[in-house]
Amino acid sequence: MQNSRALILWAIGLGLISFGLYWQTMHFGAVNLDDPWYLVSNPQVNQGLSWQAVKHAFGPEQATYWHPMATLSAMTDFSLFGPRPGGHHFSSALIHAATAALFFLALHAMTRQLWPSLLAALLFAVHPINVEAVCWLTQRKTILTGLFCAAALLSYAHYARKPGFLRYLWVFALTGFCVMSKPSAAPLPVALLLIDYWPLQRFSQSSPVRLILEKIPLLCLSLGTMIMTYITGLPYGGLNLVQGVPVMLRLENAFVATIVYLGKFFYSMGPTVYVPFPDALPFWKPVLAIATLCAVAALALRFCKKAPQLIVGLLWFLIFLTPVIGVIQAGVFPAWADRYAYLPYWGLYIAAAWTLFSFKKAGFGLEKLASALAAVWICLLGFSAWTQAGAWANDVALFSRAVRNVPNSLMLRHNYGVALMGSGRYAEAVDQYEKALALISPEDGPGYPAYLRFSLGNAHLGNKDAASAEREYKAAIALAPRFFQAYNNLGLVYWGRGLENKAQACFNKALEINPNFQDAKNNLEDMGRSGEAPN
Repeated sequence: MQNSRALILWAIGLGLISFGLYWQTMHFGAVNLDDPWYLVSNPQVNQGLSWQAVKHAFGPEQATYWHPMATLSAMTDFSLFGPRPGGHHFSSALIHAATAALFFLALHAMTRQLWPSLLAALLFAVHPINVEAVCWLTQRKTILTGLFCAAALLSYAHYARKPGFLRYLWVFALTGFCVMSKPSAAPLPVALLLIDYWPLQRFSQSSPVRLILEKIPLLCLSLGTMIMTYITGLPYGGLNLVQGVPVMLRLENAFVATIVYLGKFFYSMGPTVYVPFPDALPFWKPVLAIATLCAVAALALRFCKKAPQLIVGLLWFLIFLTPVIGVIQAGVFPAWADRYAYLPYWGLYIAAAWTLFSFKKAGFGLEKLASALAAVWICLLGFSAWTQAGAWANDVALFSRAVRNVPNSLMLRHNYGVALMGSGRYAEAVDQYEKALALISPEDGPGYPAYLRFSLGNAHLGNKDAASAEREYKAAIALAPRFFQAYNNLGLVYWGRGLENKAQACFNKALEINPNFQDAKNNLEDMGRSGEAPN
């Protein structure tokens, strides 16, 4: 009893450390990338929890991914906190803290070793690679996978020690919640086989066939999630197997990105938010990445008996990285992203923690040095996580840092321009939109350039440069002739210059394309009432 109480206190302490790092986020807002679509302007989510909302969450008519648990979580937040982002950030910080505590309890349940379990969970709690997942409200799905994965591991550890139907039912339910939070958690049943090898060592107690058969129901859950994800994504283009980025470039980038993730484990600079795929990679980069990965794998295999945590940790890392490495894509897929490392890094935390303590047991005379270096590393990681979290305070802070880290991202430049517009900094927004336009390639098609031109016109209009605004709106219409918002704003420019006939023609054209466009209706009514130029 006393031992259990001590473990709970350690778990609570871990949770408090984690929550303390992200306490500041309760004063943060939402960001203009995906948050409006998934949360702020999503009417199904905004209505909060109801039976109709639950039916919607589990139905196929969601966003590009099928993640009913994440949708229900967001609905719960709206029921509790309303539209105030601070409450949603509070929930995210609390979920991450609870995950760190459960991860520690799961590791201890599997290994019966306190200090390595504590170190691995502490690394997870403070690592800056997790900042993006915790601070970006849209990524609630990512941190929920962590919560349910940790709970599933804890439940599986108890089942493995004393198998039984009810205990297996808990594993089944928690695995289901995990993969229904985000489809990238689908490899969890395979990862449980790794846990069977080490630290549970079930392969010496049961036949491999029995252990594999035991995972079949769990694999069915993963398969069902992948099928639902495919169905849900069809209206948005579905899973992209061959179109867009060439397959060979995806494979090359997969190896390079894997090494990038390994490097970020030691220190992550962030935030990046979105790193675009390169147009091409030099031949030496994927070759060097493959050679490095082979060397790491060979080292792990060399010590697989003396240090099984190395091969298990590496395989956990690679297995969970596979769905998000970019070979199969959905939507606008980055070359790599911090949020994708949330679950894969668990294998690296385990490998690092148990390797450090194996040094202490071996008695190489490096115990104090290794402990000191580990303490300094954890402090640096925690400080980095705190400062990086501050970058998510608002759109301008986030995207100003993101474009410094990834200057060639069209999406980041565009969103930075939107953020500057929202702050009334129109001249700076013009500069960002022009830099974004310089990054346009023929593969982007006419839609995105048209929207950028429209945004640039809005920035010029806010900056009182009507001539430049007119030029950009006309350019947007030339690229997208049915761009009714551009016609409406062009009408505002004409109206402001006293050209009522031209303005009226533009408003009517916008309504011809979209008869339900309320802004154009309002402008025509205002024009009819006053005949004066708008303010």
